Amino acid sequence: GFALGMPFAARRAAAENDPFFEANVKALESVVPPDIPHTAISVQVGAPWVEPGDISQFVAEIFNDDASDIKVHYDRPTGAYHVQMEQTARARMSNEATTTWGTDERPFRDLLDLALMGKRAEVTTEVPAPTADDPGATRTVIDPVATQAANTKLEAIKQRFREWVWEDDSRRERLTERYNAMFNSHRVSDYDASFMGTQVPGMAHNWKLRPHQMSAVLRAITEQRGLMAHEVGLGKTIQA
Repeated sequence: GFALGMPFAARRAAAENDPFFEANVKALESVVPPDIPHTAISVQVGAPWVEPGDISQFVAEIFNDDASDIKVHYDRPTGAYHVQMEQTARARMSNEATTTWGTDERPFRDLLDLALMGKRAEVTTEVPAPTADDPGATRTVIDPVATQAANTKLEAIKQRFREWVWEDDSRRERLTERYNAMFNSHRVSDYDASFMGTQVPGMAHNWKLRPHQMSAVLRAITEQRGLMAHEVGLGKTIQA
């Protein structure tokens, strides 16, 4: 395939200043994949194509905070998010952070980190585990009730974000365009071997290849590698 994202945009911009590039633009426009609409795009809080500023704005809106108090940084080489909240931010310390959008054990700040990492919440507790040497010993176990409550809030945050991200017209248009540029900008190469006829040099004169077989030959020649993963009976092997 070949990239149609930023290279395509760059060529189109260049064509506006230099007619030499018009042929490139026309060729790409004839094969560029149609845009995927936002209704067909599944969005997650930690998706790399969502801008950190959008996450800041999301948090600020649901807590009525100032977006400048919610700083989100995305480290692209490691794929990790880093969130900083001002001490006065309601998202950090408020009743809603431990009721509507979190629990006492896993407040919103913790759940946001888990959502950005694509992880589930887990709450543990200490239970008695006395031994002969230590009658007061305990062990750590998962608290199923608290864990379920935290994950219910976590899913609520994710669901609200999936709704929120498309509610604003300009944000919807920007992110849809960004998604398509990043993930819908490649097209599988189409090898039209009609110009090659039905034979290649060295073939026996009484054998002729079908169009899809000749296309496979052209692809192998062009890419200098290939796997003809056809089902049995579709013509991978010619037998006399």
